[in-house]
Amino acid sequence: EMRKGMWNEAFDVVIIGSGFAGLAAAIEARQIGASVVVFEKMGVPGGNSTISGGLIAAAGSPLQKQENIDDSPDLMLADMLAAGHDFNHRDLARIVAEKSAETLLWTIHELGVKYKPTLSHLGGHSVPRTYNTTNTSGAGIVRPMLIKCREMGVPVRLKSFLSELIADDAGVMEGVKIREDYVFPHRESGVEKWIRAKKAVILATGGFSQDKAFRAIQNPMLTPDIECTNHQGATA
Repeated sequence: EMRKGMWNEAFDVVIIGSGFAGLAAAIEARQIGASVVVFEKMGVPGGNSTISGGLIAAAGSPLQKQENIDDSPDLMLADMLAAGHDFNHRDLARIVAEKSAETLLWTIHELGVKYKPTLSHLGGHSVPRTYNTTNTSGAGIVRPMLIKCREMGVPVRLKSFLSELIADDAGVMEGVKIREDYVFPHRESGVEKWIRAKKAVILATGGFSQDKAFRAIQNPMLTPDIECTNHQGATA
C-alpha cells in the first residue's frame, strides 16, 4: 500500500541514466517547467555516450548544403536498414533519420557543442553525413549537457542505483527505489531512498554488453570470454 509518508523526495520527472538520452530528456523536461532529477549508478556521468567517438550522422545538415551533398532522411533510413539487415525496429529507425538534422542543430544552438568543419563519410553511409566533435569524443556533447543541467538546476546524482520501479495496483508508475552512495557493482551497497515521480519515470539506461549473464540470454553466441568495448556500467 502506498502512503504519503514513505517518499523521501518528489520530482515531476525521474530519469535513470546520464548519457545522451537521459540528459537530453532532462533538459527538455526542465525547459517546459517540470522538476527533474537524473540518477546515475556509476561514479562518473555519461556512460557509453562519454567514451563514444562523438560522431553524429544527420541527413540534410548545414555542412551537407555547404558541400552540395544531396541527402534525405529516406536515404539515411535505407542505409540504416541495409546495415541492420532489416532487423531494425523500422519505426524507431525512421525517427532517428527524420529527426537527425534537428537533433544536430539542437546540440549546436541549445548546448553550444563544437564540431569540426568537415563531414566524414563513414562505412554504411551512401553519402558523407557525419559530424565529428572537435575533441573526437562523446564527452564533447556530454560536458555541455551537464553544464546545461547545472545552469537549469537539474541535479545529476551519481552513485545512485535504481533498485526498484514502484507502480500502483493499476500499473501506473508512482516512483522508484534508489540506492544512494551505491558502489558499483555491489548490489547491496548504499542506502535505500524512495523517490516519488509525479509525472513520469524515464529509463535511459543504455546497453547491457558488459552484463555477461544477461547478454547470453539474448544471444547464446555471446559467451563470457568475448571482450567488450562498452564502459563497465553497461549492465542490465
